[in-house]
Amino acid sequence: YIYYTLGRLPDYWRPGSIMDKWSPSGRIIQRRIYGSDGRAQLDIDMSDHGTPAYHPWTKDGQPYHAHDYRYGEKVKKNRRAGRELTEEEYRKYVKEIDKINVNRRYRMKLDQSDYDRLNSQNK
Repeated sequence: YIYYTLGRLPDYWRPGSIMDKWSPSGRIIQRRIYGSDGRAQLDIDMSDHGTPAYHPWTKDGQPYHAHDYRYGEKVKKNRRAGRELTEEEYRKYVKEIDKINVNRRYRMKLDQSDYDRLNSQNK
C-alpha cells in the first residue's frame, strides 16, 4: 500500500512502506520511503520549492529531486541536501508507483491516531 496525507510526513512509519504528501488540490508534492527500521530513508520532492537555482535537476521535464537521511550521534540534521534522482530511483519510486496510484484502492489515508502514536513512540 501507499499511504498519503495532506499534512507533514511522519519521521517514523510502517517499516518498508511509502507515504505521499498531497497538495490541497490532490497533487503529489513529496514521497517518503521508509527503511526496514521504520525511519525515513529517502524523500523525493516533486517541485523545486520555488528556488530552481538550488534545485537544478529534472526528470522528464519535472523538477524531481531526492533527499537522503543519515542517522548517527554526530549528525545534526538527518535530512541531507537535495541531489539528482538516480535512474533506478526515478523508475522505482516515481514512474512505476504513479502507474499504481491511478487505482485509488492501493492508497490508504494516514490515520491521525496512527501518526500521533508512532511519532510519540519514536521521540
